[in-house]
Amino acid sequence: MNVGKLRNPRLWLLCIVLLAAVLRLFGLGSFSLWYDEGASLYLGNYVTTPAALFDSSKNIEPPVNAIMTGLWSGLVSALSPTKVTDGTHDFLLRLLPWFFGVLNCVLVYCVTLALYRSQPTALCAAFLFAIAPFQIYYAQELRVYGLYITLSLLAVWYMTSALSENRLKHWAGFVLSLAVLMYCHYFSMWLIFTLNVAFVALLGKYKHLFWRWTAANALLMLLIAPALYRAFAMHAEVQNLETAWYPNPTWKTGLITFKIFFAGYGPTVWAYWPLFLLALGLWGFGMRRKGNMGTPTVIIACLTWIPLIGCIWLWGRADFSFYEHRLFLFSGVAALIGAARGIVLLGRPGAIALGLVLLLTLPCLGDYYQGRLHPILEHRLGMSDKVDFRSVARVLEAQWEPGDRLVYANLFSAYPLYHYFPRDQVQLGWDIRTEEYLIGMLGHEALLRKHKLLPVIKEDAIAAATRLWFVRTHGITFESQPFSDRIEAWLESVATKEETLNFDGVTLVRYVPEQMEPVQNEKTNEWPQSNPSPSPP
Repeated sequence: MNVGKLRNPRLWLLCIVLLAAVLRLFGLGSFSLWYDEGASLYLGNYVTTPAALFDSSKNIEPPVNAIMTGLWSGLVSALSPTKVTDGTHDFLLRLLPWFFGVLNCVLVYCVTLALYRSQPTALCAAFLFAIAPFQIYYAQELRVYGLYITLSLLAVWYMTSALSENRLKHWAGFVLSLAVLMYCHYFSMWLIFTLNVAFVALLGKYKHLFWRWTAANALLMLLIAPALYRAFAMHAEVQNLETAWYPNPTWKTGLITFKIFFAGYGPTVWAYWPLFLLALGLWGFGMRRKGNMGTPTVIIACLTWIPLIGCIWLWGRADFSFYEHRLFLFSGVAALIGAARGIVLLGRPGAIALGLVLLLTLPCLGDYYQGRLHPILEHRLGMSDKVDFRSVARVLEAQWEPGDRLVYANLFSAYPLYHYFPRDQVQLGWDIRTEEYLIGMLGHEALLRKHKLLPVIKEDAIAAATRLWFVRTHGITFESQPFSDRIEAWLESVATKEETLNFDGVTLVRYVPEQMEPVQNEKTNEWPQSNPSPSPP
């Protein structure tokens, strides 16, 4: 099979899009909503009071995610008879990112075709996007990432069209897509920067468009000024945090990120190593300038590496690093397009290369669908287990009695449990220093208080309860195991354990406490050392 001479491109595209749809539909409701998805739903409640989305004591994220999630979850609740603890309900909620994931497969085809004017390259890029575990992962997560990729692809398409045709509608689309993108995710400033670097690199070819490009960027800066101000303010705030969340990135971190573009977060070393090397080689081969291909080569090369290199330079030197692999989702799309170009440029051997990519991707997909994450932190920066809070909530629904209280040792559990079981619940703190520690680690004290993410001193937390339901997460989560061990040991010293239930990644224990006097603001000399690394609320 010669990948350079495929017939019936529309039929091939339809098959690829159907494949993308099935892969993103499979297991869509299998895993419980995790911390970040619960946060999306919590912030979505502010849709009824839009001003709250711009109040930093209630929301520190760009507003689009909360608006989109709030409207969609409201629609699902209004039209579906399912309960929030049903897997079907989670399935329906995640149809929103699924839709964008399927749409993006079509847009990858369109953008690649606009760049290279090659049907085989566009189809190959769409296929690689369809099967990429990294892309499937975030097409099944109730966050803004799917829309982020949609708007990024539109921005590149409009840019390519504006450079080639110089029509006002393309310039307007370019500005509008990037403006909306900035109100989806503050990391969008890196895409804006990268596209400007690409234009400067191509200035010799497009110098006649310099003033239009300048005018478009001036208008864009005006539209996104409030978001830019907030983004830089947040960057300054996190640099003052007392505890680092992640290790400073190095050149090796960047290569791991490139590996994840093709293999995802799975631990199957024998598959992801050759897949990484093959993909890197194909991408490099695809960057050859063949004929008048300078523009797409520069754009794809910049999109793939400039955000990575820039963030490694920025956060590799900073006291606080916020380098997460998922921030580079769109760089991953560019890498897939570059590898697809390399496959097509190989000619007949390209079919063998494509087959090898598919064979090596299959075990990585298996890792994803079975919920297996890489055991080394650097390979999963920003990603944790999706533990079974849904089953915990079902048990609580069935056995809850007046006077019961739900308690947990870490804020990792808060947002999902707010969603699945919005009853009397509280995070346990050892003493007042627990609160001080979390504020120093997370910042945004007003928001933490408003969202009830700060712990309550353990004696106060259980004083009025007749029964306690203690939730402990384990595995690769944000929870600090030494601190959880100490909290659990204390509970067993002041209460009688009645029942223990184990679920995937989480344990639920029922206690009957002894009568205790509340203890207000008491400090102790002992403090369990820990280094949790949560996402910001």
